[in-house]
Amino acid sequence: MRITLKQIEAFLAVADGGNVSRAAARLQSAQPAVSQPLNELEPILAVRTFARPTRRVVLPLSPL
Repeated sequence: MRITLKQIEAFLAVADGGNVSRAAARLQSAQPAVSQPLNELEPILAVRTFARPTRRVVLPLSPL
């Protein structure tokens, strides 16, 4: 599988915004449309892209 531009945009928007809601607003998209590319990205990279402790996301990347 290849990494898509949509996956990269979603990753960067969430990393910058700190949560999926802010990323969705920034991308003018729905939350599931941001979460889906992130979920598809993790198996490609073989790492967990974000820790999701509550309503926020946290970097850094960690192994699955």
